[in-house]
Amino acid sequence: MRQCVPYFGYRRHSITVKNYQVTYWDEGSGPPLVLVHGLGGCREYWAWVFPNLVRSFRVIALDLPGFGESAAPAREHLQFTNAVDLLHEFVTTLNLDQPLLIGHSMGGGLVLRCAARYPESFRGVMTLCPPGFGREIDVVSRVLTLPVIGEMLFKPTHATIFSTLNCPTTTAGVEHLVRLTYERLCGPEARLRHLTILRQGVDINGQSRLFEREELASLTMPVKVVWGEQDATFPVKQAARVTDLLPHAEVMLVPAGHMIQLEQPNLLSQLIAEFATERLAQAA
Repeated sequence: MRQCVPYFGYRRHSITVKNYQVTYWDEGSGPPLVLVHGLGGCREYWAWVFPNLVRSFRVIALDLPGFGESAAPAREHLQFTNAVDLLHEFVTTLNLDQPLLIGHSMGGGLVLRCAARYPESFRGVMTLCPPGFGREIDVVSRVLTLPVIGEMLFKPTHATIFSTLNCPTTTAGVEHLVRLTYERLCGPEARLRHLTILRQGVDINGQSRLFEREELASLTMPVKVVWGEQDATFPVKQAARVTDLLPHAEVMLVPAGHMIQLEQPNLLSQLIAEFATERLAQAA
């Protein structure tokens, strides 16, 4: 696990945000992009888009508290509201000037809520396969929310992690990412943190925390939503509800499943760069 940073070739940084040590990558120069991982993920999940983006942008990917190498809050403090405020504080602490927020899955919901709460702090938002736009979610996630049963069943293995990542076996570095994820999830406390967060937005019937119109009313900045056509976690039909709540949002479907940044890193890098360039041109 100590070799994770040398393996991917990016320097590890750490700062204190709201009394938590937050670990992150910070590479490149130019307009800032902040990348936020999903549940069970870490900054390394963005490693395949970094090489393309750092050519033109300053790219920051953080480990949310309780994930990766960032300090873990007590379980009673693992609240979505806390994560929203912490993300804003992270951006403020780094003195980032209206960065673009890009979030995947749980991180996609987080960046939308952060931008809605602090609209003056961000230039735009891109969210990948976000939660909150429909009740549907995969059966495994629903079953894991059951008390006791979830604790008994949630025992990640290398094989289950690899199948979740849905990467081609030839993808360089994916085996390292699988090992890294396993090492960080194999402890009982890490698994309980995972279940605690999952249960805040999901129950046995599906997603329980959905976006409401008034929650997103202040989001007048550009929003782009990218969804995998074969997403088995949040079915792609949920993308149709996005424009009901965000009429000005751009929705794009891409040939991928849930893990777009791993399945289609070059395409995603291109979409992020185009979105960022458009925002800069409009702001000029």
